[in-house]
Amino acid sequence: MPKRSAVPAVFSRATGESSKKRKSLVTKEEKERLLRIAKRPRKGPFNAIMDPSEYAAGSAVVDVSEAVKQSGTYDAWAPESEMEIKDGLETVYKKKPKAPALSKTKDLIEIPAIVEPHQGTSYNPPVNAHQELIEKAAELEKKRLVKEMKLAETKAKIDNARTTNSSLPVDISVANGMVVQAIDEEDDASAEESTDTPKFSKKVAERKTKAQKNRAARVLKEKRALAERAERKKLLAAINEAKSMRRTNAKTLSLQEQQRQERLTKLAEKLKTQGLAGTKLGKHKVPQDNVVVQLGEDLTENLRGLKPEGNLFRDRFQSLQQRALVEPRVPVVPSKRRNRMVEYEKHAWKNFDLPCSLIDMDPMEDTRPTTPPPPQRKVIIAPVDDAHPFDLESYISNYSGRTAIDRLMHIMVICPSLAAEAFVLCVQHIHQSRDPALYQTLLQTYEQVANNTDVSLPNPMELAELDTKWADEVMTKTTAERTKLEVELKTYTNNMIKESIRMAHRDLGDFYRATGDFGASLKHYTKSREFCATSQHVLDMCLSILELLIEQRNYANITTYVFKADAALDASSANAGPTDSSTGAAAPAATAAPSRKKTAEREQIQSKLDLATAFSHLGQGNYDKAAQTFTKVGSPKDLGEWIGKLVAPADIAIYGTLCALATLPRSALKVKLLENSEFGVYIEQEPYIRELIEAYMNSNFKTPFATIKLERMSAAFGWTLEEVEKHVVTLIQKGNIQGRVDSQNKILHAKKTDYRDELFARAIKAGEQIQATNRKLLLRMRLQQADLIVKPPKGSNHPTNAGDLIFAME
Repeated sequence: MPKRSAVPAVFSRATGESSKKRKSLVTKEEKERLLRIAKRPRKGPFNAIMDPSEYAAGSAVVDVSEAVKQSGTYDAWAPESEMEIKDGLETVYKKKPKAPALSKTKDLIEIPAIVEPHQGTSYNPPVNAHQELIEKAAELEKKRLVKEMKLAETKAKIDNARTTNSSLPVDISVANGMVVQAIDEEDDASAEESTDTPKFSKKVAERKTKAQKNRAARVLKEKRALAERAERKKLLAAINEAKSMRRTNAKTLSLQEQQRQERLTKLAEKLKTQGLAGTKLGKHKVPQDNVVVQLGEDLTENLRGLKPEGNLFRDRFQSLQQRALVEPRVPVVPSKRRNRMVEYEKHAWKNFDLPCSLIDMDPMEDTRPTTPPPPQRKVIIAPVDDAHPFDLESYISNYSGRTAIDRLMHIMVICPSLAAEAFVLCVQHIHQSRDPALYQTLLQTYEQVANNTDVSLPNPMELAELDTKWADEVMTKTTAERTKLEVELKTYTNNMIKESIRMAHRDLGDFYRATGDFGASLKHYTKSREFCATSQHVLDMCLSILELLIEQRNYANITTYVFKADAALDASSANAGPTDSSTGAAAPAATAAPSRKKTAEREQIQSKLDLATAFSHLGQGNYDKAAQTFTKVGSPKDLGEWIGKLVAPADIAIYGTLCALATLPRSALKVKLLENSEFGVYIEQEPYIRELIEAYMNSNFKTPFATIKLERMSAAFGWTLEEVEKHVVTLIQKGNIQGRVDSQNKILHAKKTDYRDELFARAIKAGEQIQATNRKLLLRMRLQQADLIVKPPKGSNHPTNAGDLIFAME
């Protein structure tokens, strides 16, 4: 058997001579007898010895057969070779097997051998991924609880039934369920008497006359005729309904086939993403991936406190089962095991505290985390010329700080013709900041634009150069201030002054934000949360983090701190109630001014939170929610220092309008944009935005051509060129068309209207009219003072006073 086996034998432990010899089940004599029988030649008819090649397999004297050699390569759907039968018998040809059209399950599974873990299982997971994993775990837990409740209900029903049956009297002599009804002795005796005296019917059948028989025969004949007619009608109706039945059957079959295809598609999609997870194959079920998630308070703050988890071998074996490479099975543990398996948790996580003297680090080294570069997108170049003017200085004057620098760098990328001017302005803003490292980023952006575009740009050193003296001074001041703040934090921590520690963390967060180290800034802002004593402190911390996240463009985490700020704002408003216990009329007047101030502060904070929420939705692609939130933002006065530092009012108008046009219906557009007084303040910052909304509401999606050839008009209307020119000139003379005709080139030019000039002209005309009216009013007053009033005669229809006379003379 070892020679015939295609798989070599694998032993679980080394074989060796044992101290105790095991007793063989087959004796030596029996073994020799079996060998003699096996080696005995086989005899055929008339005791003739047969050739071993005729019977081959099954004998110990022949070699291993071809079937054994080709074990594992047999294909049930392969065509068999035809064998002709000798001795002149008719050859029987078998039908060729047809392989099924179904694909193998293993071929449909596309999950990799090593599945990438979910982002929510990280020690420092993103907020969205962590929340998604928690919701998934909650759904699985709900399903498990529902299944346990159903199982408990079933067990309770079984227990109740068992209790009810046990309370009934049971006859042991008769099997359960065999007794139908108990029979008394009296009923048995009455039954015997009834069988002894049979009762005969007293009614004797009467003989029918011939007329009665004929009448019965006619009635029977009529019934049969009616039955045959009904059968014929039913048959004809069934024949007529054959087509409709065929159509109905065809629809039913197609619907069933469609449902079957949908089920197969769903099964194929499940196999692609999940494999055989959760599928029962035979006795056992393929295990599913367990959702392992930690709550937010259980997450570690650093790698030193991270605890290793998981089992690599278990995950690998589970992956083999889900990919249909190994059949599902349950581990069989023997009852008597020599070596006892003990799970041991390896302590690979340690808390290393290195002395500061061993750390060789430049104090001004840039320790900001390096993020992978985002995927490159196709840059759309915006032209700037006489037809497309753009005033860069007036545009960038609406911004300040890092926002102005970022926008100038973006303008350099999308508009290379303004790169030189933007470079100069960017250097000026960098000199006003506290982060000299921005100059290196600016140079890289400028060089990238110069290499990737066809526009020839001057040398950046010729345009504007960084002031090295200023950079050295800033670096020195930054080092001194950082040392001072860290010493203060350490002192306050040793003294355990909670409010001072919070302020120290806040100051360090502001410092690192100003110097461009966003990671350290976020760390100190969040650290100050532990030392906040009031809801106002939490609110200030959340607003600082929101400003940082907007500058960092970390839109995914904005919603978290908006929720925290909302809760802190509600708590702060609840705690800021009227505390004056005085009575009388003076009490409301004394508390009116502080309450108005509190209301104004709440509106300002709420406007900032709405703006942060709108940025979060816009950054994540939720344009519907972004449009709803942008239209709820308060006035620019409520945003305070965020205007210019993070965003300009024109940006809010543009973002809100574009998101609304993309998602909201026309009725909502009219209410949210045109009739919204708060958002109308932002629309007034960019007049073309209102024109854009009105054009969309009026379905003016195209702008007409400024010029058109009369030949195309004649071809479109089916007129001659002279007729078209005549009609166009007539319409221009009547004022229906604002344009001019080039008779030589046969071109119609639309007249360009300068609305700015028209507005100034109307304003000047209105001013002249007001000036003339005021002069006439002054003349009227002088006439009244001089008592020069001409009274009209009685009964006349002339004006009744001098003022009316003056206006009537105009």
